[in-house]
Amino acid sequence: DDAEKALQAVTELSEDGKLFRFAEEIEEHYLGGGSQSKCFWLDPDDDATLKDDLLRGYDIGFTSIASLLQPYVEDVTGEQITERSPALLSLAFAGSEEMDDYPSPEATD
Repeated sequence: DDAEKALQAVTELSEDGKLFRFAEEIEEHYLGGGSQSKCFWLDPDDDATLKDDLLRGYDIGFTSIASLLQPYVEDVTGEQITERSPALLSLAFAGSEEMDDYPSPEATD
């Protein structure tokens, strides 16, 4: 199943130490109120780190939607879309013991 393969790909990133945790002060702004997860920024130019077609396909689809909306955004908001932030993957902690392995880092500027 594609979803299971995608989960396995993200789990492998976790096992390889590629996931991180946001600083406590900003974690809920990226993940939603009360959420605590380990995360990974998906680099659209790096096909080697995450090898999963489903997740890559969603990222490409999101970029396509942004490209389709781009010509109309300036008319509505007065601002242009010139780029988009990378996709953010998050994987819930397996339990409190795993959460201890990912202490919340100090916030920096």
